[in-house]
Amino acid sequence: MANGDVYTYTPTQHHCREGLAIENERGRLIDWFWGGHDVALNNVVDRDAADLTFVANLGDYEKTPRDGRESNQDYAREDRLTIHSQHGLQKTYYIRKGAKPDLTTKIANARTRLEEAESELRAAESQVRWARKELAELEQVA
Repeated sequence: MANGDVYTYTPTQHHCREGLAIENERGRLIDWFWGGHDVALNNVVDRDAADLTFVANLGDYEKTPRDGRESNQDYAREDRLTIHSQHGLQKTYYIRKGAKPDLTTKIANARTRLEEAESELRAAESQVRWARKELAELEQVA
């Protein structure tokens, strides 16, 4: 275990617990619900916590642009790291140092965006049909 090691674990209670812990410079595993801020001593995670699983070391990654707020979705899954807090509401995105955007991943993302847009188009076309039908019915009554 080393400074910057990231672990997942199963917390015994979920109130103010993220299930994600990062080892700090003092060798303590800190639950990341509060984003690493030492708000209380009870956010220290025991090394024998249930399902403690090593994920990565932050030293091998760099934040994405805009201080980690820009998505890392164009990189291969093995080159991505997302650190979350507040039950996933806050996210910081990282990419493995030296990694480049992955063409296969970018194609898959573009395919997904196209499928979503086509689905939205079908929904809009259906709404137009219903609106036309409603208008026609109302105009017949008038």
